[in-house]
Amino acid sequence: PPVLHAYPKCCPNPSTQTFDHEYLVTTMRTATTVMLAAAATTGHAAGPNCSRARRAYVNVTATGVTHYRDTELLPWLDGMPGPAYHGALLGRHGGNVRAAVDAHAQPVLRFVARDQSLLDVGCGFCWLGKLLRERRPDVRYATVSREQVAHCRALGFEVHAIDFTDAAAVHRALGARRFETAVLVESLFYLGKSEGEKAAVLERLRDVADTVVAAVLTHPDDDCPVLWGGSGTSLARSRVAPLFARARWDVRFLRVEPYMDRAYCAAWRDHLARGPRTRPMPPEVRMWYDAMRGCAASPLEIPTRNLITYLVAKAKRGRRS
Repeated sequence: PPVLHAYPKCCPNPSTQTFDHEYLVTTMRTATTVMLAAAATTGHAAGPNCSRARRAYVNVTATGVTHYRDTELLPWLDGMPGPAYHGALLGRHGGNVRAAVDAHAQPVLRFVARDQSLLDVGCGFCWLGKLLRERRPDVRYATVSREQVAHCRALGFEVHAIDFTDAAAVHRALGARRFETAVLVESLFYLGKSEGEKAAVLERLRDVADTVVAAVLTHPDDDCPVLWGGSGTSLARSRVAPLFARARWDVRFLRVEPYMDRAYCAAWRDHLARGPRTRPMPPEVRMWYDAMRGCAASPLEIPTRNLITYLVAKAKRGRRS
């Protein structure tokens, strides 16, 4: 029988919060055929540990969530050394928040060459853009957030206001432009609320990029998906590679790590507790704050069980299936 590439079972050692699983995928044809058959279901798959209480914790529906198009998130980042709403492992970096957040991007940056044309899809407030600009000044950025477009343009970045879930919008903004590499750092979470919708976005990405380098928010196979008030959905750990294969991407590299540790949760909790007093906290930030308070208090809470899957894939050519 064919030898399949091993996908080590989750989860991190709770006492060390570390993984040592890093492996190169030289060929995925046989492995993804088997995994696609095993992952044929769609929707928000939940594992046996997704109890009603845990499901409610991660799937809370917050009235007024605008899915980040119009929300003012920047004031709540003011004073936070790591200027991004991302996970990080603060314990690995001696309490240095900026170093921990920048390290979150290193597995992505290692696959970005200095002479590549780049598109950063879901660029946020261009935290990654500042790191990318050190390697390649000619980078294009895309986000659905009006606030992020204005902020990044003020920093001198060339930003497109694009909703990548809208094929017509992508074509209007980019036309026939192609990039050697597209980067997605946690943005796939928001690009579709089901695996089918995410697969369509990834197929669309094949029209504009030859390679994708991604950091994907992932939940353990036995636990709840994260929905963040209906903004998107995380992927089960074993379903990341099959999803990219379904969209005709040839996965070449995978690496799985913990998403955040309790020290980082506590840093965010304390920062947001000192946040702007002159304005109400937006629902999106309130969800983040509640999650940070929860995981800082208990090692069993959802955020410290979540994972980040780093992935590199090459676009397969030929007609879409």
